[in-house]
Amino acid sequence: MKLINVFIIVILIAFCYMFLFAQQKSIEQIMREEQEALKQIQQETLDYQDQVAEDMRLYQKQISREYEVYETEQRRQLEEMEREILRKWEDFRTDTHEENVEYSADRNSRSSINYKDGTVEVEVVTNAKDPQADEKQKRKFRKN
Repeated sequence: MKLINVFIIVILIAFCYMFLFAQQKSIEQIMREEQEALKQIQQETLDYQDQVAEDMRLYQKQISREYEVYETEQRRQLEEMEREILRKWEDFRTDTHEENVEYSADRNSRSSINYKDGTVEVEVVTNAKDPQADEKQKRKFRKN
């Protein structure tokens, strides 16, 4: 009976030792897996940050190109408008911080508001060949 008790105790000790050793191995394995997962997350984060930076660079490049096209078109339209106006007017006036200048769609009239002086000016292009053109424009202006 003593021999069986000793044998059972040895088996229990061996079993406990194996259980503890196996559990310790599992903890080490879990720690290794967590470290590998952490490294993977860190790498994915760096890759994501690189991708976001690249996307932002491409977006800024695209927006800059679109703005350049817009700016070129605006400049072209302003130059065309200036040519149209100079065909009818002796001078070309544009808005300033003190004055707002507007031309009619047919470019035959121009109005300006001078905020500094507090004045409003309306000008009309008339036909120099028609001696009554000034009077016609005045009547037309009074009707509108």
